[in-house]
Amino acid sequence: MKSWLDNGFRTWTDKAKFWFLSLGDIMKMFRIIKDSRNDKRFPEYPSSIPWDLIAPHKERADINHSQSLETLHRRGGLDIVELYAVLSNKSFRDLASEGFDFIKGASDELVLKSINFVNEKLNEKTST
Repeated sequence: MKSWLDNGFRTWTDKAKFWFLSLGDIMKMFRIIKDSRNDKRFPEYPSSIPWDLIAPHKERADINHSQSLETLHRRGGLDIVELYAVLSNKSFRDLASEGFDFIKGASDELVLKSINFVNEKLNEKTST
């Protein structure tokens, strides 16, 4: 019979760290930057999404932001419109036709559309 030492763990502490890190990966969340103006107008604005929901879109995040998902997360995450662009595989140029202005930012309609899109993705994720 193998002991836990045979699996590469030198101490109980090592084993506990392994299980804690594994659990952390399962529950890892990607942050959504909240705009205080949108908090009051759009109460359904999510604050984070499961990491595995955005992970398949890491190439689009890198194209749109020239940064990895890990770097974006470490710097605070993405705002809801940026997240919508990444999850729907769109560039910011694509968003211009939907109400995104490079100077003024996103229209209220685009913010609401982004919130609804992200919330739908979250609902799909939780229902499966």
